[in-house]
Amino acid sequence: MRQMKKILWLTLLSLLLLSAGLACETENADKPAPLTVTEANSGESLELQQGQQLIVRLPANPSTGYAWAQADPGNSLLKEDNPSVFEQDLSGGNPPPAGAGGAEVFTLSSDSPGQQTLKLEYLRPWETGVPPANSVSYNVTVK
Repeated sequence: MRQMKKILWLTLLSLLLLSAGLACETENADKPAPLTVTEANSGESLELQQGQQLIVRLPANPSTGYAWAQADPGNSLLKEDNPSVFEQDLSGGNPPPAGAGGAEVFTLSSDSPGQQTLKLEYLRPWETGVPPANSVSYNVTVK
């Protein structure tokens, strides 16, 4: 009798876990895959679906004091899902040499339709009146 109860509980637990996994898989299947762009895509027109993530990977080296920032973040259709992250380039060895560069990665999305020119500038935030060292822009349409 005890053995039968254990088997019944394990079967019930397995079914619950399986149904939870299928629900998560179905929920993610409805979302379009993220669109990833780099510096090479600057100037291009991009089309996103509402809720689809735009991942922007740009060359960066924070040890120089430079960082990428949106030129006009207050008037943006696209919102950052999380703060940008720096991914170090490991091609020079692991651990990488001190001061090694990598990529600054932005993850953005929009829940509203519209158009925007997303402009990012590579600059030192404390320097005023100095043009950015680099800039990129993307013409984004969210449908």
